[in-house]
Amino acid sequence: MNKLLTSWQDGIVPLMWDDFDFLQKAYKEAFSVIANVHDMGDCLLSGCSVTEQSLGASVTDGAIFLNGEVFIVKAMSAIKMNVDYVLYWEVSELYDSVGNRVDNNNNPIKPWLLRRAKIVYKPANAQGIKVSDVKRYKDLIRNYSLGKGEWVNLPLQNGWQNSTASLKVRRNAGFVEISGHVNGTHATGATLCILPVGFRPQHQTVGIFADSSSEALSALALWINQDGSVWAPVQQSGIINAVFSLD
Repeated sequence: MNKLLTSWQDGIVPLMWDDFDFLQKAYKEAFSVIANVHDMGDCLLSGCSVTEQSLGASVTDGAIFLNGEVFIVKAMSAIKMNVDYVLYWEVSELYDSVGNRVDNNNNPIKPWLLRRAKIVYKPANAQGIKVSDVKRYKDLIRNYSLGKGEWVNLPLQNGWQNSTASLKVRRNAGFVEISGHVNGTHATGATLCILPVGFRPQHQTVGIFADSSSEALSALALWINQDGSVWAPVQQSGIINAVFSLD
């Protein structure tokens, strides 16, 4: 972290106005380095629960990490002026009356500048950070720790069952691997599982579902979607092998 140096040795150091600015900026670089260690980028640190409805959205108190800085978020609402607009995070600046002072001539001075993060509606192609793109810190850290080669079991849905090898997923050098042997003879739907956040493809991708329900093996398509849902042929049993890039 940056350090303010002086040549004064007698314990008396003159305090300049730009020293405060330096002290504030000194922490920004350190926070950015910590964030980059885990590739977490912008993330929610606490609170900041967003509820969206047809006419607008609201957010609760909390804290958020944006562009290398930590901001406090105060509970607020945003009005949706256009049906095609989406929610963004934005930094606002305002003077807090609690911190106002007056000079010798009784003229008001505003030294207390508050910088907060808030939600706003903007066009979908506007510059900025979309609310939907900012994840929670605890989720990012959990996914990071799981993403170093450790296999994670995937809970099955819609009547799908594990067979000789449980269905599992892991991250490996920027790729995601899915492996297992599942039984879908009593499945009631094509969605056999949902991949956790951090293990989902940017675009719909296809894996291999090696049908083992009959003596003659055949390869069928295994669809892996952006929302994490994995589709397999219903009423089949098979060996799953899929690898896709997170980029």
